[in-house]
Amino acid sequence: MKRSRQILALTTTLTFVAACQLIVGNDLPSYRCVGDNPSSCPDGLTCGPFGLCVVPDEQVDSGKDARASASGDGGDAGLPIGAECVLDSDCNGGLICGTSALLTTTIVPQDSKPVCTKPCCTSEDCPAGNICYASSAGSNYCVAANRAGARTSVKNLAGGVACTAASDCRSGACAGRCADNTNTSCTTADSCNGVDCVDLECLDTCCHQDDCATGSVCRSFAGTAHAAWACGPPNVRSNGATSGDVAASCTETADCKNATCVVYSYPLKHCSPSCCTSADCTLFGPNYACGYGKPGNDLLKWCFAPVAGAVALGAACTLDAQCASHYCDPEQAKCLSVCCTDSDCPASDAGTRARCLPSPVGSPTLRCVQE
Repeated sequence: MKRSRQILALTTTLTFVAACQLIVGNDLPSYRCVGDNPSSCPDGLTCGPFGLCVVPDEQVDSGKDARASASGDGGDAGLPIGAECVLDSDCNGGLICGTSALLTTTIVPQDSKPVCTKPCCTSEDCPAGNICYASSAGSNYCVAANRAGARTSVKNLAGGVACTAASDCRSGACAGRCADNTNTSCTTADSCNGVDCVDLECLDTCCHQDDCATGSVCRSFAGTAHAAWACGPPNVRSNGATSGDVAASCTETADCKNATCVVYSYPLKHCSPSCCTSADCTLFGPNYACGYGKPGNDLLKWCFAPVAGAVALGAACTLDAQCASHYCDPEQAKCLSVCCTDSDCPASDAGTRARCLPSPVGSPTLRCVQE
């Protein structure tokens, strides 16, 4: 991940420096494991979706040779999601061949082959046996549930629906919060040092609030696992008071139900929603853009204020802050629109068609590009 995208504004004005210190406060949920650390969980458990220790359905064989040649002997064309591949052309039409750089080493361990995948918003967007997995680059992809340490679902409940076990959920993850610490995630009382684990609901990725059940919030989760927008209980202040809705003013993470307090117009901050396109940001006013920010070590998409003098889609650029879309594509060195799935890329956008693809240069951020 290039440092120029990791720290979006060190070479721009103070407004952009402030905008890149986007999520503030220290009330983010604590997670129980780190996906790349096999010793993170107790014996018999594995690190599953969103950094929760779960019982694995089966072990993944990661010992296969992943060294792909340029000629790409990736097997028969037309492979489905989850099948091993070498090139995008190995996979069914519309799918991409996801390496560990795209899907993380949790899904594609070192010395194993890439797998066919596609961008998604929730696990319901993926075929049976697959879930929507949050990467470290602000995007989600369909992956085999067993690779992510997720339980096989028997009830297929959607994100935010009340659950009692991981197998209830389409995502294979059921989580709540400790009764004595409302912003600490848990799966059982054991993970709360004996205190009850309450408000259990299916934890699944989301792109928008309407991806989550009533009462649940599409919120930022940024713990020791990858940062993600996911359906979960509303964030609350440390004193138990109700936090603010999207667009409310804030000073720290705890002030926002979705745990996302970002710079609005320096030094003012607001609770920003998740977004896939700039159209998702119009509640703040005209010309707000959906771009990538950094709540820690990973990227997430949220809304940025318009910048005087910013250039239009398709114009040459070197920094995100130069673009009205707040995204400068490192591959093409021009302003493009960010996206979550192909449906976010209308053919009318300058320089784009209906494909939402990861950048092959720098961080594999999703953006609208011509095929």
